[in-house]
Order: sequence, then C-alpha cells, then structure tokens
Amino acid sequence: MRLLLPLLLFAVLTVCVAAQEPVPQSGNTVPGSLLENTIPDSQLDAPFACDFNAEIPLGEALQHVHKTTTIELFIDHPALREADITMKTPVKFRLPFLLPLRDVLDYLAKQTGTAWTVKEGMITITSPEKAKGEWLSKAYYVGDLLGVPLATVPVVPIAGSPEAERLRERFTGIIDYIQTMVAPESWENGAISEYYPNLSLVVRQREEQHEEIAGLLQRIRKFKEIQVMFDAEAPVQIGYIVETAPFDSPPKDEHGVVQWTRLECRSSNGQSVKPNLGSDKKLLVRVQADSATPVAPELAKQNDPLYFIMPAGKQLELQGVASSDKQSIRVQASFEGFEPQTRTFHAKAFEGTTKR
Repeated sequence: MRLLLPLLLFAVLTVCVAAQEPVPQSGNTVPGSLLENTIPDSQLDAPFACDFNAEIPLGEALQHVHKTTTIELFIDHPALREADITMKTPVKFRLPFLLPLRDVLDYLAKQTGTAWTVKEGMITITSPEKAKGEWLSKAYYVGDLLGVPLATVPVVPIAGSPEAERLRERFTGIIDYIQTMVAPESWENGAISEYYPNLSLVVRQREEQHEEIAGLLQRIRKFKEIQVMFDAEAPVQIGYIVETAPFDSPPKDEHGVVQWTRLECRSSNGQSVKPNLGSDKKLLVRVQADSATPVAPELAKQNDPLYFIMPAGKQLELQGVASSDKQSIRVQASFEGFEPQTRTFHAKAFEGTTKR
C-alpha cells in the first residue's frame, strides 16, 4: 500500500501535465515584434502559408506555426487570462499568398488582441501590457558622447565651474533627445538621471524602451563623426598636443584641476609619430590635434581630446591625415595591446558657439 500511493500520485501528476494546453515558444510584441533579439531574421522572414479553409482556434493556429517552423513557442497563459484571451479565440487563417512569419504573427495578434515577443530563442505569446516588459533600471555609459572617452579619467569638474556647466548642458541635451525619441508618453512613470562619477545615465524604463534607448545611442555613436573626405597623399605637417600626468597621483592646483605636462610634436601627413612620454609607471594621457599647415589653426580649442591610461613600457603612436579641404584632421592614437582610438578634429565644428 505504501508503494502504491506514490505511484498513484505520480500517475495523477503525469495526467495533469499532459492535459495542459500545448506550449509554443518565441517572440515579438504588440501587435507584432518589439524585442526581436534572439531569433535570426532569416527565420522570422521565412515564407509561411496560411491555408486553413475556415476560422480555427488561436491555439490550433499557433500549433501549426510551431510544427511548420520548428521555432519554439511559449504561451503566457496567466497574462492572457488577465486580458480575457483564451486559446479558443477564433482566428482567420487563410490567405491566397505567402507571408513572412513575422507578418503572420502580427496578423494573429491583431485579430486576438495578443502580442508576441522574441526572447531567449523563443516566441512568447502574451498580452500587450506584459509584452512591454518589466520595469528595470539600467545604466548607460555616455562619456564618449559627452566628449570624455574614458569613464576612469578624473573628469568630474567642480560644481559651478564653466566645465561643470558644459557637462551639465551636454547631459541635458542627451536626456532631452532620448525622452523625445523614445516613447515620450512613458516618462511620466519612467525616469532618467545623470550619474557624474562614471559619466552614465541611469534609466528606469520597461524592457521595450531599454531596447530602443540602446539602439538610439548606438545610432548616435555611428553618426557622431562628421563625414569628411581625407587626402592621404598630400604632405601636410600635422601638429599634436600630448599632455601627461601620473595616473596614481596627478598633481592638481588649488581648485582640484589636474596639472598636465605638455608635449608638442609634428608629423607628415599619414606618417606616425611617437612622443616621449616619460617613465612614470602609469600615465594619464590626453591627445589633441593642434593644427596642420595649412589647415585652420586652433583645432585643439574646439574639439574634445582622446584619453588614454598608459601602463609602463608602452609607446604611444599617433598618425594623422588632413582632409582635402584642409579643415579637419583625423587622428588615430594607439599603443601596443590596446585597440586604437580615432577622432576627427574639425576647424569649424563649433562655429557659432562659445569656444572653449
């Protein structure tokens, strides 16, 4: 009898599990796709035939999708129940032409008031509200968009100083742009704030909006540099300002501003130059294109520098090319073992604004 009871309980549980509605898996969101991040586009764009003669239950349509595509589907039953949606909801599933799978899922979603999302290699069928995702807080580094490439550089300026005001204005500009471009109505409940110590934005938003913000920042970075035609043949002399300070204990003035040791060097257009940086065990280095002959002078006062933290024994190498119109310099700065950084310095980049 003692053995029979566990066996009986196991049998009952097995029957209950088998009786559950079929579980498809994968996803996109209302009415279509919001988070297409783990299923290849080739699968979501594959042709699909809707060839049922009559209306069929949503569950049957989804099972057909699953069997035809082999993509896993997951049905978020609790979320659908909250939205009064069941797998028995009838849907039209016949069209005289092929459609991409993503459009078929949109077609079903629009008929039933559901949504689909792609996460973790599955398509999840859920409610529109749940598809927007949970509220999350994430930090986004924007130091490069603020003109400060490394978060480790001690750049936090003194409150009230001109540098602090410029940094605040740049933060504000990025925040305003994000809130304008990404679901403006959602910021009543969402939040975004500056975090100066590591030059980041801390954002509280839904998963869907976080995806949009990440994409938006990526596009800003992609097009941040002004597209310029460069002439690598013309033998133009390019000037550089290279400034160094000991990384562990940089000397500062009475206002706490780092005191840099300044070096100047020049190279022919396209030729590299290796300035002598000294022998400190670890250096903080910033590099600026100063001018080129006959490129417009004082580039260094109008553009943001490149920053490096240089370990002992490494040699900084600079290579610059002047633009065809002699108004810009593209500089590549690198040292052994690290990815090179590239910056374009423009003579007219800040024309019409207050120059630093």
